Amino acid sequence: MGSKPKRARIAIIGDIDASMAKDACSAIIDIVQKTHRDEFFKVQIDISSEGGSINHGAAILGFLNQLKAQRPKCKIITVATGHVCSEAVRTFLVGDYRIAYEHSLFVIHDGYFEGPQSVTTESVKYYHARINIDNDQLRHIIKLRCGQQALDMYEQVRVSRQDWVVKPGLARMAGICHRVVPSFKGDHYARRQQEFRDLHPGY
Repeated sequence: MGSKPKRARIAIIGDIDASMAKDACSAIIDIVQKTHRDEFFKVQIDISSEGGSINHGAAILGFLNQLKAQRPKCKIITVATGHVCSEAVRTFLVGDYRIAYEHSLFVIHDGYFEGPQSVTTESVKYYHARINIDNDQLRHIIKLRCGQQALDMYEQVRVSRQDWVVKPGLARMAGICHRVVPSFKGDHYARRQQEFRDLHPGY
């Protein structure tokens, strides 16, 4: 039998801002430097975030896509450990295998611009154009990672300009996550983790 694949872990907790993006991207760079192209290993990303900056979220997403391109045998596992909202959803959907705890919650919506009143008209046009691109990308990611059913469900909510609030059960049905796990603590939690590893040796 071969040796167990290496594991790395990244936490995205709190607002997605410049500091969060710097820490996450630095962690991804560190993983790339410590592995080689043909190595099979796993990266677990624990996410509990209300969202944040589209630009900083895009930076994390770009580095994760670069990781997958440079390390094609890497398996990314994303875990919703709490609320996964707004910009954090795009990061969650990067996962090759996506897990949600029973107490977690997803909030999905289009991006929007809340800029200072002093910005110029040209600046506003730029930001709106950028946000439209990001919103198109979000819909593309939902369809690619979750399927047409999830995109249709999102579009139904989106036309009324509402947030799509998704509990774990619906998230699994819609393909947003692959598995919902109980919110165990202590020894129960450790045992459940082992049960999951036994059932899914490839992850």
